[in-house]
Amino acid sequence: MKRTLFPAVLAASSLGLIAAGPAAAPAENLALGKNVSASTVESERLRAKNAVDGKTNTRWQAKYYDNQWFTVDLGKPCAVGRVVLIWGSSAAKEFKIELSNDNKTWKEAFARKDGKLEMGKESFTFAPQEARYVRMNGRTRVGRAGFSIVEFEIYEK
Repeated sequence: MKRTLFPAVLAASSLGLIAAGPAAAPAENLALGKNVSASTVESERLRAKNAVDGKTNTRWQAKYYDNQWFTVDLGKPCAVGRVVLIWGSSAAKEFKIELSNDNKTWKEAFARKDGKLEMGKESFTFAPQEARYVRMNGRTRVGRAGFSIVEFEIYEK
């Protein structure tokens, strides 16, 4: 059987507009649906698991205090090199992203001391490290409400 290519396909191919091979897979959010824990929860409606449910209309919110944390248990050690936080009504002015393999001994992967963002998305990239647990350790809040995270995403890079 003889193949016939249409002129538009030939032109696109010769211009390099048709990619050869499979497209790169999107990065996997390692935190999606994983077990989580938090220092406090403002209410049942604002529970910790909301921050890893993949939805932007739910969130975790801590009580109205500084020095609060939110931890994701990845279930097994994974290479971790990027964390994306979608802040809700109150972001962290000063906080650390910390990594652990035993949920007891923590290593700082990223630190911020001058946050000004009230709401929105921030991405923090660092040298990939093996960790089972990833924590946002909030020291001080930007606003008066408790720390609030709409989504806590974790990626290899």
